[in-house]
Amino acid sequence: STAGILVSDCNSGINNITITNSSVYGGKYTGGVVGYGYTYVTNCTLTNCVVKGGYKLGGVIGYICASDEGNDVTGCTLTNCTVSGTDGQYADNKSQYIIGKVVGNYNCNGSCSNNMVANMTTEATSLIGKIEAGNNVTIENNVCGVSTPAQLKEAIIEGGKIELMNDITVDKWIMFSEDLNIGDGSIITIDEINVTIDGKGHTLTVNAIESAGNNDQLFQGASKLNISDLTIK
Repeated sequence: STAGILVSDCNSGINNITITNSSVYGGKYTGGVVGYGYTYVTNCTLTNCVVKGGYKLGGVIGYICASDEGNDVTGCTLTNCTVSGTDGQYADNKSQYIIGKVVGNYNCNGSCSNNMVANMTTEATSLIGKIEAGNNVTIENNVCGVSTPAQLKEAIIEGGKIELMNDITVDKWIMFSEDLNIGDGSIITIDEINVTIDGKGHTLTVNAIESAGNNDQLFQGASKLNISDLTIK
């Protein structure tokens, strides 16, 4: 295992750790704070950190198991961090990466809640890379901070609460409506995804809408979308 603070532990807790400008490479279990843990991790802050692992990896913890002290990963913040595999190099003869923005692999019951990720570079598409069968993990009140159109699109697909970190300009809006191949991408439906966008006083500028299926509406069919404090041009 490799980690920013603790490689491996049993029946312990990690709380209120701040890590800045850290780089962690390699390992079967890799995390920005903990590699492999029977633990809980709460209220940790990571800024400008790089986490690259060979199998199971996460921005906060690579692999978490049941602990007598608790099994939650909550209240953590990751800003301008990179979480990715080691460029095709795998640990222990594995042939895939299990990557989560916050947790790589959950092998216990627990909660991954009240975390925030902002401006993250990663191939991970969710906060948790994998939850092992038979385990129940609560995932709620997490926030994704976005600064670019690509980050906004990814966050909307994933669902949950989104906060704009700055003004965003979209050249071609093709996010909403039915799944339809148009030009340079596929329109993503969010009918069944709960999305809340907090503009934080910023502006979303849309230069063009490219869609044959949403009648040139930005949010056609988005019945579970909530928007506040956002100027749309």
